[in-house]
Amino acid sequence: MKTILLLVALAAAGCATEGPPVRITLVDDQVLVGHLTTRTIELETGMGPLEFDSADAGELGPIEGPGIDASGHMVNLWLRNGSEFRGRWNRPEVEVQLDVGGEGHSIDVPIAKLARLQFSGDEIWPEESVFRIRTKDGDDFFVDVSRTQLEFSNELGTFKPYLEEIERIDPLDEAKRSWRMTLENGTSLVAELRQTELDLAFAMGPEALRLPLAAVVSMQRERFSVPSGGFFDELEMSSQSAGSV
Repeated sequence: MKTILLLVALAAAGCATEGPPVRITLVDDQVLVGHLTTRTIELETGMGPLEFDSADAGELGPIEGPGIDASGHMVNLWLRNGSEFRGRWNRPEVEVQLDVGGEGHSIDVPIAKLARLQFSGDEIWPEESVFRIRTKDGDDFFVDVSRTQLEFSNELGTFKPYLEEIERIDPLDEAKRSWRMTLENGTSLVAELRQTELDLAFAMGPEALRLPLAAVVSMQRERFSVPSGGFFDELEMSSQSAGSV
């Protein structure tokens, strides 16, 4: 009972909901190091509005110019697994908790003054092969291969492979209807992609998204591996093309 009461007291004081550690650089070269208590980052992207948990974030900064205001609130958001999303960040301010002189200071930082927002969480590299998708608006992200399916059909039937089963997908015409699909087990089919929109499950970030095929620039199968040179604290990424669309 005492333990439960203590946890309730900590939650009431805000200690149990402390946000991720961050380093905020302002356009006037002031630097704030503390904990971000703003828990979500909402972007208006070319794929629609997307919401991100700040605990998944790795870094956020303007697309161009010295700060968010000069960039017209257009930002790049990198997640801890390397995914990159681009969009407009319309939030007027973020809240950061600073500890100075034994006291906590809650500060509202205007977005207009922000030049760079860096998160201190460790990178989360994929343990297995992934699919990387790039869009015409500059997004570049990984999708969950175990929860994302494509649907193809030809005279032999209709096939709905998960991305984890696909070794390559190569478009065979400019209209992006006919494809050669090669599976990991060696099966190779020429078939039509029946979807005009892809139902994607993200490896990190928003739960899911319906992405028009016309917005996709490329889809690529990638694998992460440890270099053979013995530098086990580094990761080498080898990629295998899975077709450009």
